[in-house]
Amino acid sequence: MRRLALALAAMVLAVGCGVGTDSDIGERLEALAKRNANLEAENIKLRDQADRLQVELERKDASLKAEQEETQRLLAKLDEAVRPVEMERVVAAPKTEPAVEAKPATEPPPAPATTTAAPPSAAPQPEKRPEPVVVAKPPVPEKPAQPKEEKGAVVVAPVRTPEPRLVPAPLDVGREALVQPSPSPIPKPAPEFTQAPQPSAQRLDIAFAGVEEIVDGDVFKVRGQIQNNTPDPIREVAIMATFYDVAGKPVCSQSTMLRGGAAIAARRAEPFELTVTDASRIRRYKLRAH
Repeated sequence: MRRLALALAAMVLAVGCGVGTDSDIGERLEALAKRNANLEAENIKLRDQADRLQVELERKDASLKAEQEETQRLLAKLDEAVRPVEMERVVAAPKTEPAVEAKPATEPPPAPATTTAAPPSAAPQPEKRPEPVVVAKPPVPEKPAQPKEEKGAVVVAPVRTPEPRLVPAPLDVGREALVQPSPSPIPKPAPEFTQAPQPSAQRLDIAFAGVEEIVDGDVFKVRGQIQNNTPDPIREVAIMATFYDVAGKPVCSQSTMLRGGAAIAARRAEPFELTVTDASRIRRYKLRAH
């Protein structure tokens, strides 16, 4: 529209000045009219594109809002589904089976032996093999001897009278035959577990000396010295203390470092101090240096 106005103004000026003919003015007016029509068409197209873009933007905005609402709804459902499980995990404590104490293995009682055990002697006796037990059988009564007739004389054989003997019951005899008395085992002392020897670097190189405890209200301090037993200076030494309560559970730990130059000179000792709080719970502690 601005261009059209400028063109009309130029034509008016040309007519007023008497420049050009009527045919030239008509052609210019037609050209200006065509350009105006083209500009109007382009303007309409741009408006249509703007309207379409606006509609598309509104549609995308509505779709985005719908997706956000759906996401919020799904998150709400997920929260409702997950929350009871979390509460159950927190509230329900895992069941622990009671610990079964291991009972010492007991040896079966020895079977009763019918033989009398020999009195124990101080000196160990050589092992003797058990003698086979002879099962006594009931005596069979012997038939009276028949007199033998010889020529001219009658000889009467002596009759052997069986002596009365005690016959053990078959069950007792069988047990005695199966379970022979064996030499009583000599009890062996239980093995003693001793700590393996530590390397000389841990046993002799460094050692604690003059360790003392200081309790100031709720502050617990451990002071002492670390001794260098080697002929060479030690450049760096780490000292750590672990503190335990009455039940033997660790309460806290503290550490310090001796470093820089000759941290501990040869055959010399350097002081250290460790400080922790909650002294009322501390009942024992362990020091370690390396």
